[in-house]
Order: sequence, then C-alpha cells, then structure tokens
Amino acid sequence: MDGMPGLTWEFVDPFLIDTISLVNGAQAASWGMQAGSGVVNISSKQVRKEGWTVGLIQSAALESHQRSYDVFTPQEYRVLKLPGHPDGNTNTNWEDALSRNAWSMHTGVQGSYRKDNFYVDTKLSNRTVQGIQPHTGFDQLSLYGNLGYSMWDDRVSIDLSGLRVNRQARIGNSDFFEGMMMNPTWPLDERFDAFTRFRGNPWIRMQEEQNRVETTMHFFQATITAKLTDRWNVSSRYGQVGKEMAQERTYSNRAGISQTIFPLIFRERSHDRNLLEFTTDYQADFGNWRITPGLRYARQGFSYVWNGYNERLINLDQTATTREDLAEEFGEFSLESFGASLNLHFREKLSIDFRYQPERASHLGGNAGWGNFWGMDVSYAAGDRLRLFAKLSYTGLAPDQSGLSQMIYDVGEQITPRHFANTDLRWERSNAWELGADVAFAKGKVVARNAIFRNQASDLMALLPDDTISDPFGLSFLSFSYQNFASIENYGFESSWLFKLIDRKRFKYQSGLNLTWMHSEWTNLEANLFSWEGRDVGVSRQVGGNPYFQFNTLRTGEALGTVRALEFQRIDRNTGQWVFSQNPSGTNWQDAYRPVGRAIPRWWMGWNHVLSFGKWSIDAFFRGVFGHVLAHETNYRYGNVNFFALNRVRSSQELINLGLTDQNTFNSYFVENSSFLNLQFLSVSRSFDLTFGRSKISSRLSVIGNNLFFLTRFSGADPEPRLHGRPVWNVDDHVETIHAYYASGVADANTWLPARSLMVQLQLNF
Repeated sequence: MDGMPGLTWEFVDPFLIDTISLVNGAQAASWGMQAGSGVVNISSKQVRKEGWTVGLIQSAALESHQRSYDVFTPQEYRVLKLPGHPDGNTNTNWEDALSRNAWSMHTGVQGSYRKDNFYVDTKLSNRTVQGIQPHTGFDQLSLYGNLGYSMWDDRVSIDLSGLRVNRQARIGNSDFFEGMMMNPTWPLDERFDAFTRFRGNPWIRMQEEQNRVETTMHFFQATITAKLTDRWNVSSRYGQVGKEMAQERTYSNRAGISQTIFPLIFRERSHDRNLLEFTTDYQADFGNWRITPGLRYARQGFSYVWNGYNERLINLDQTATTREDLAEEFGEFSLESFGASLNLHFREKLSIDFRYQPERASHLGGNAGWGNFWGMDVSYAAGDRLRLFAKLSYTGLAPDQSGLSQMIYDVGEQITPRHFANTDLRWERSNAWELGADVAFAKGKVVARNAIFRNQASDLMALLPDDTISDPFGLSFLSFSYQNFASIENYGFESSWLFKLIDRKRFKYQSGLNLTWMHSEWTNLEANLFSWEGRDVGVSRQVGGNPYFQFNTLRTGEALGTVRALEFQRIDRNTGQWVFSQNPSGTNWQDAYRPVGRAIPRWWMGWNHVLSFGKWSIDAFFRGVFGHVLAHETNYRYGNVNFFALNRVRSSQELINLGLTDQNTFNSYFVENSSFLNLQFLSVSRSFDLTFGRSKISSRLSVIGNNLFFLTRFSGADPEPRLHGRPVWNVDDHVETIHAYYASGVADANTWLPARSLMVQLQLNF
C-alpha cells in the first residue's frame, strides 16, 4: 500500500483503498525479486478538499451459501442404506446445521483537514464478519493516519502514514464439513459411536474457542521529497511492516485409535520487514527530446520468529494431556539493490522508459550474488487514434522467506529437520515481452487494447524431497530442501474493449469487455520428477487412493495443469466392477492414466456494465472462466456404495443404478468440465443531498450483491474451489505454509460451500 511492500492486503479494509493497479514491464524491474509475477499496488485515499471533511460509512451484509450439494434427506437415506449401516436417533439436517445466514457489519469514520500546505487524515474502521459455516468469521479494528506538510514554496514535502490492524478470526474446522457427507442421522448434541473416519460425531470437533487466529499488523512509512532545482528531484523513504499471529486449532484423530484423542496445535509467528529507499532524477531538454535519468538505492530487511507446541488431549474434559514444545525458529535475510533509469520523450509521439536494477539476496547461500533485473517500455503514437506499445523485462525471483540455505529443525520428543540447506540455489529468472496497440473508433466511443505476450520462467524454486540422509545428530530422515527444478513457458493474448454506448446529460451507459487466452507448458523438467502432489516426487502412484496422488502430473512439453485419469468405459453389471481403457501393452499401469483435460483455464473473461440516470447508478460485473476441468472428490469419496457405507450424496444412487458394487477407483467418471459464468458484482445506488443547518451532506445509499449466481455444468458446490479446500478464513489466516502449489484441479471433499452476499451501504460526507 502506497508503495510499501509486505502488507497483507486481506487486512486492508476497502474503506482505505482508493486505487488498485498492476505494475509490470519497466516499472516492475524497480521491485526486483518481488516482481516475478507482477506487482499489485494499492493506494490509499488522499485528502483533496480544503478545510474539514468528515465521512461515515455504514454497511450491513447478509451472506448465505449459493450452491449446495445434492444429498438425501434423512428419511431417504434410511430407506436406501444397506444392512449393517450404523444409524442415529435423529433426523439431522446437516446443511442447516453446517451453514447459516450470516450477518456482517462494517462501520467506518473518517476525519480530515487540509489547509494550504498542511493536511491530516484519520480513518477508524470496525468490521464484524460472520462466515456461513458456524464458528468462522472475524472481528477487525483498523486505525489509519496520514499527515503531510510542505515548505519552501512546496519544494520540500514530508508525508507520514501508519496503519494498525487487530483481527480475531474464528477459522472453524475444515474436516468437520466432511461429516455432512457421512450420515444425516447422527445426532448433533450427543456422541454417537460408529466406526468412521471421525470415530464418532464430528460435531464434537467444532470447539470455537480452540480454532482461532489472533493477528496484529502494523505499518509505518515516512517519505521526504525535495525539489532541489526546477529539474532535479530527490526522494527518501523509510517503511516498516510487522505482523504477529497466534493460532490455536483442534482437529479429529484420523487414525481412529481412540474416540477421545484430539491433537491441539498452537503456533505463534511474527515477522518484520523494513525498507530504506533513496531515489533521484534529473530532467533535461534537448530540442524535441526530454530526457530524465534517475538512480535508486533500496535495502529491505526481513526477520521472523516461529514457535509453538503440539498437545494431545487424552479426554474431552482436557484433564489429561501430553505436550511437546517446538524449538524456536528464527530467520533473517536482506535484499539490497542499486538501479538506474532513463526516461525519454520525443514530442508527444515516442516514449521510452528503461530501468536496470541488480539485486542481492542474502538467503541464497553460495549464489547470493547479484541478480539482474531490467525492463523497458516503448510506446509510439502512430496517429490520433492509434498508439503502439511494447514491454520487455528480465527479472529474477527468490522465495520471500528465510531458510533457503540454512538448516531448520523442529525439536520435540526428538530432533526433526524441517528441511535441509542447499547452498547451490540459483536465482529464478523470468523473461517476458508484450506487444500491442491502443485503438479508438467512432469518435472515441469505442476504445480497444489488444496485445500478445510471452513469458518464460526458469530455474523455478520450491521445497522438494531429497535423498534420505543423516542429520548432524545421527538421525536419518527423508530430507527436504529448496531446489531449482524446471521452467514454464506462457504465451497468449489479451483483448479489452470499452464501449461508450450512451453519453447524454442525464443518461449514460458504457460497457467493458476483457478477454484473455493463455497457454502454459512445462519445459526442461527434470526427468525424475513424475508428479508433485503432497510432495509425491518420483514415487509410483497407487491405483485408487486420493486424487492428489494420481491426477495432476508434471511432464516436459505438456500444458501446465494437464490432468490424467483412468478412462471410464462402463460398469460391468455381472461383476459390479469398473471397466477402464487399459494400456494395450499391459506392462505399465501408469500408461493407462491418460490426459482428460487440464486444471488451468484456457479463457478468462470480464464483462462490466455501468449505467447512470440522474442520481441513480447501476454497476454489474460478470466473470467467466472457461476450458478447464476439476476432479469432483466429493462425488468420488461419497458417491459410491461401500467406501464408508455411510454416504448420502445422490450420485451414489446413480452408480448403484449402473450396477456398481465395487469400491470406487478414481477415474474420468469423476472428472467434470467446470467452466462457469458468474455474476460476481451488482450494485444499485442513489445519491442524494441532505442539509443539516447550514451544512450540506453528500450521501449515497447502495444495495450491493456479490457472487450472486453461477452458470455451470459442474455438479459440485463450487466450480472454482480454493486450493486445499479450507474455509476462506482459514486460508487468510493459516500459519503453516503448504508447498504443494501445483496440486491443483481437485475440488476437495471438504471445500466449503460458496457464499453469496447482499449488502446495504450508506455513505455520508460533510
């Protein structure tokens, strides 16, 4: 925010945000290693009006689940269940029990003052958010301040800004959702002994006070800008971002050893980032040329502390426990960069922006030397209605965390290495170019931007298994270390169109359409890297089992996200077993897993509409994602006849009707097209003026809908599930880092129901 890296944007209230922009090309080179995938820059609102300004925003939102699973009622389930299935004593409606109409409130107050060369701005924001899953949501209090002063005829200006956020989040229990698919006859208010994955009633695991995250984030930035001459500018900035998190959560004992053993995890983590930056530029004119060279020096420092403990509760009363403390993990590293820029303008026709910035990362071990970053943007006005542009960049990247070249241990009952050092890491590299044109038609009523692009990322870095080795304490482990392992090539095109269809005094309507097509594929992938799901690297996959271990593979020359499955043909009614297309040679069962689609979409679409009539305005945004598939794990796990003998989704009856008696084996029957069109945002607003004495109050009343509906053929609840399927509050606040970034394309069985919300918002400014 305001150019300071390190802020967690989920913690920045919308009340504070003025603009959000994407930085790429030459500008991205100034961000060094953090610009490998582009930079999103969030700017806060500035004080513009002279005198006092007071603003108030009050909103209330109602959230409910948008799509649900097709499940049997308890009565239908009792009729269909096989002999020997355990049965409870209630008619539990799990959907009602596990979802709710959740109310959320947001109150924001702003006070600002501007007089000549001085301004001050404060914003206080309070949010109370409930999740549609019980025991999820958060309470957040934010305080933002901004103070500025200029002197000496505005030649020197000082700007100070700060933000503090306190959030208490309830993250629920993602495993709990799977209980919904097990048996609708379990009672909710008493234990029910049955052999299941949960060994009893999952409701017991929903302990709100032991599934929470408390987070504090603070941000401070001071900027001094001086105009030494009419052409020479100097700026210096210091910023700091800190974040402290404490998490407690319990989850069920999946091993089924005892009904009364529940692990408790407590983690504390804090990290700090500081930035010191100095920039200067000088403007010179030579005939029709304007030349602006510049220099930039920046240094960032990072540090974090991580500790915690694991505790096993021996009984539900928590009177007997065993506990192991984890060793404190401490890490720190720094980034140092020194760069130069050159900006050229020729009349109003040609513009060239070039930046070069080498950067050094202290956490790359033996290869901590300087990485090179450069970018160049060129634009040329070929006419009043046509502008051509090109963007080129070469950037490096290293994971933004410590531990890349040092040993990290967990110390509990025994010393266990989390991962081992690798002193031979190479900078990740990214080469990118973009060519395009901006065109205007119909006297400026139609404006279009069309571009083609290509990006190649090399020496990708991730935490991967190594050979089993002995650590310095004499213990042998399957080790993990950060390694360079592959390259990815992306290419495609983007097309955006703005149509100003009606532009009258009281009635205006415009529509914008954005389309993106992209193809990504693996190149130079190491030969022994067969798969990467749950760190399953070079390990043979088992027929059956979890889709994570047999669905998404990494192979050189194939599209990124290519997914494989046994090809379903039919169910044999004589044997009740699956019939698949087998490998003709019959020598390698892995060859029978054939491409059935890809997890990464081919097309993205955004379609916006803005309509205003007098004081009324309507804003609608549709989002489309097309050309990808998902493995429907809920159907796979619970849409069968004997996996746990406790499943209640209606797809189980469909398979019974086909004659299935064999246990499910993951195959293409459970892979579905998940393209969708979503009405993501709809706002209807009216502006009106109020008078209070001599004061005039500018007001705006809005009704806002988010995620209102999906149009899709995907039979699951969510056609775009979150990776790893955790509830959204858990994703935002989770302490642990999960490294299976490429295990995509699986709609987890515990993915929570997608939410829709309806909000009423009132804004007052006076």
